[in-house]
Amino acid sequence: MLTNHYLVVTAVVLLVAGIAARFTVSGIKDWYPTIKIPSWTPAGSLISRIWLIIYICSAISAIMFWNKVSDPMLLKLVMGLFIVNGFLNLIWTYIFFVAHKKFLAVVDVVLLTISVLLLMISIWPVSMVASLLLLPYILWTAVVSFLSYTIWKLNESKVLKNPSDRFRWAIGEVKRGEFCATCATQCMHHVHAVHLAPHILLL
Repeated sequence: MLTNHYLVVTAVVLLVAGIAARFTVSGIKDWYPTIKIPSWTPAGSLISRIWLIIYICSAISAIMFWNKVSDPMLLKLVMGLFIVNGFLNLIWTYIFFVAHKKFLAVVDVVLLTISVLLLMISIWPVSMVASLLLLPYILWTAVVSFLSYTIWKLNESKVLKNPSDRFRWAIGEVKRGEFCATCATQCMHHVHAVHLAPHILLL
């Protein structure tokens, strides 16, 4: 008979995977085809298979660690890291595919990679196998970090000149084409009364 922690870990992994898939589907058909992506971007079918392997390995890793750990405080710490990791994983799909905030997606996936690294370090003294099961996860998030950064740079605005306006665009408050490359007061496409600096500063 399965013990409670087997059921808890399985339920959490299925929940994260299910919600993430829902967020992904919402943007993959309509929005994703409209943005620029690098030629080396993996096919969607391959990405789905990679995530399936990662979710399975993560669940096994968590269960193996839970079975072997004897320190209650370490158990709480690692399970807390797993929860943070699951949240960062889930929120990335929302930020990227639903909110379309590419810069914030880069920040999130970098934090996600760090959380996997912390998990591997924390689990290693208890179970090397459980720690190594997360190796595909950290390798993939490293790839996704670079991919997310590349997509952000490919789709960056080339017209914002004021650093504060560049930041507003990066976090999604300014839409592409809102500002022109010359003085905003002379631009017919300018939406808000913002006077840009005279020097071009690319993101």
